[in-house]
Amino acid sequence: MSIELEDVKYQVAIANRMLAELGLATGVLASLGHASMRVPTQPETFIVKGRGYEIDALAAMRPEHMVRCDLEGYKV
Repeated sequence: MSIELEDVKYQVAIANRMLAELGLATGVLASLGHASMRVPTQPETFIVKGRGYEIDALAAMRPEHMVRCDLEGYKV
């Protein structure tokens, strides 16, 4: 995995954790929000948290929980 991709996954994981820390995505609101980011050198893809996590999981998001998707939303 490229250093850039690892860095984007790290930034998205931190952003998701910040949403939870600030109370913007906790409890019932947890399913309504998340952070994502396009990969700068591959703008046809973006990084987002995967599906299937428990409510309030944003506070524990780590880079390895992030997935890369195309602009149609399919995992790549």
